[in-house]
Amino acid sequence: MYKELVRDGVDGIVKVYGFFSAKIRADEECYILLMEGGGMPLSARLNRANFKSHLRTQRATCGAAVASFNQKGFVHGNITYDHLLLDVKAKKASLISLSKCIQHHDTSGDAFRSQKDEDEQQIRSCLGESKNVLSA
Repeated sequence: MYKELVRDGVDGIVKVYGFFSAKIRADEECYILLMEGGGMPLSARLNRANFKSHLRTQRATCGAAVASFNQKGFVHGNITYDHLLLDVKAKKASLISLSKCIQHHDTSGDAFRSQKDEDEQQIRSCLGESKNVLSA
């Protein structure tokens, strides 16, 4: 899915360098996805004193990450504290964990609108907000 997102110009993702596997034992194989650092997940920031301050200052970048998916016909489908990375210094938010990400070729249909609305609800939940962050 990362290749499709890059091909279509979605910029709310972390750069992927490769996917590798290594045999650990005869019956066990390890899979490794090598990615560029995209910041800390929101889940690692939850108990920090400056968490709410980071959310206020990075609200637009978080909305832009999700909007970059939706504008190209993609829905993430699984936005959580663990899947939203925040690089405060670079002022960039990125989404990871794309197992439920899908592309809609018909963005005018009910299925896309419904799943896009779900992305919106999930990002609002992560940010602790009720208003629309994608139109910010």
